[in-house]
Amino acid sequence: MNKLKQFGKTSFIYLLGTVFSKAAMFLLLPIYTQYLTPSTYGLYDLSITYNTLVFSILYLDIFGVIMRFMFDFEEKEKEKPIINGFIIFIASTILYTLVIFILSMFKIEGFNNPVYLFLVGVSTNLQQTVGFIARAFHKNKIFVVGGMIGTIITFCATFLFLVVLNKSYEYIYISTILGMLISSIYIWNKMKLFSKIKIANVDFSLLKEMQKYALPLSVNSAAIWFLTGFNRFIISNQLSLSSNGFYAVATKFSGIVNLVTTGFQMAFQELVFEDSHQDRKTLGIFYTRSFNTYISFLISGISLVLPFLNLGFPLIVDTTFSNAKVLIPLALLSAVFSSLSSFLASMLSALKKTNYIFTTTVQAAIVNVVVVVILINYLGVQAANISLVLGFGVIVFARLKLVNKFVQVKLNYKNLFANLLVFLVASLVFINYGALANVINVGVIFLLAVIFNKKLLLLFYKKIKE
Repeated sequence: MNKLKQFGKTSFIYLLGTVFSKAAMFLLLPIYTQYLTPSTYGLYDLSITYNTLVFSILYLDIFGVIMRFMFDFEEKEKEKPIINGFIIFIASTILYTLVIFILSMFKIEGFNNPVYLFLVGVSTNLQQTVGFIARAFHKNKIFVVGGMIGTIITFCATFLFLVVLNKSYEYIYISTILGMLISSIYIWNKMKLFSKIKIANVDFSLLKEMQKYALPLSVNSAAIWFLTGFNRFIISNQLSLSSNGFYAVATKFSGIVNLVTTGFQMAFQELVFEDSHQDRKTLGIFYTRSFNTYISFLISGISLVLPFLNLGFPLIVDTTFSNAKVLIPLALLSAVFSSLSSFLASMLSALKKTNYIFTTTVQAAIVNVVVVVILINYLGVQAANISLVLGFGVIVFARLKLVNKFVQVKLNYKNLFANLLVFLVASLVFINYGALANVINVGVIFLLAVIFNKKLLLLFYKKIKE
């Protein structure tokens, strides 16, 4: 199977699961905005932000580490990194327990529910770990079905607690925990992981190598928080929890980007891990085509989706959160640049240059923090979006420059700026005009997108016919 067909098949499987999961979670937005106040939703969002910072650092992104090292072994030996990865997982859980306990003693706003936050962190990382193991064995359907089951449980439990039983926001944590645990149990049983975790496979040299690979990713997770989580912190403290609630709703819409990109990123990650031993020239050609196509696809996609969001926003979001609407275009653009940075991170991970991932994230985090601190009192919540776009823009160009030290990847600047122009037109119409103008704009955006991406579309069409 050639690369394009393999990439397409894997992407399609992941896309089905992602569309289902993200769509189901997106349907929770009307529930959140109707049954929670902006300040309550802002507090919940802030607590998840803080917790994500803690467990992302302490768990060392172990799920990705296990999968990466599994691709270094032949089929019969793929089990070796699993037990060594779970040793790191257990050590991280012990440390995570201590940190959550200590933080709860300081009565920090956002750590009001330490037990729930702890269970969210453990269940989330367990679900990701068993899921990534399934991916490494190419059991993509098990991974996707497990995620879908977890999503259904989370959605139904949230609906039951908030809508039927009229419970408080704390029950959102319980819903998340239930979904993650049941998803983990399903994948664990389907993969028969007990039979794959063998004491005989404990290898201290491999364990040390995995730790060495993981540590830069851990520090990178902290830097990523200053790219995303810090903005929620500054909004909550400089403005209000209600403002953070509006920002949280806007970023939920950026989940539309993640809905589409997650499948492609997972498929691309597996592909570059498998092909990491190929010659640099072949990789460079493949990376260049993939990256430029990805850029066009993403920016054209968010441009086309904006008119539909204009029509759907009043139906999805309660009027108490109407201030979130103007934040959506830049939230979508920041999500695009975030996806591009992850795309490039997959290339660096395949080359085992994870230290470069960290250094570029730090650069972007500094830009984000400086810009949002300067602009927050002048532009309000929109400052967080602007700083994120700039921050992720820095990370994309920095990583592209570093990738080119090892594999030549050429960015089509003309194509990039043409697509950004289309996005600008779509954003202006979205913010300033009503339903009719946005309906008309769909045709205009589609036509411009086809004209600007004609060469890429023709190339893709030829590859499909081969």
